[in-house]
Amino acid sequence: MKTMTLDSPDLTVDKLLREAAEGDVVYLTSGGLPRFALVALDEGDQEVFALRSNAEFMAYLDQCKERARQGPRKTLQELRNLDADPETATDSGATQRPVSEQ
Repeated sequence: MKTMTLDSPDLTVDKLLREAAEGDVVYLTSGGLPRFALVALDEGDQEVFALRSNAEFMAYLDQCKERARQGPRKTLQELRNLDADPETATDSGATQRPVSEQ
């Protein structure tokens, strides 16, 4: 972790990027208070950025969320029954509630 003040006359973007490229988070302060954090991206961050920039993929995720909200649901017990023995599991007719409400 490195801290640099925005008020420093010798602070340059090049210097900030070099510091962050070393793998440290660079905290930028002003008036003694942290204002920004600069961190280098890793491969995972680059993948997230690429996916979030893909309008078709984001639309697909929106469709999936909507289907999940409107579609049929199983109770936690029904899911456990399926996991225990898929051949004999039956729908118990229990009230359909999202798993998070169990």
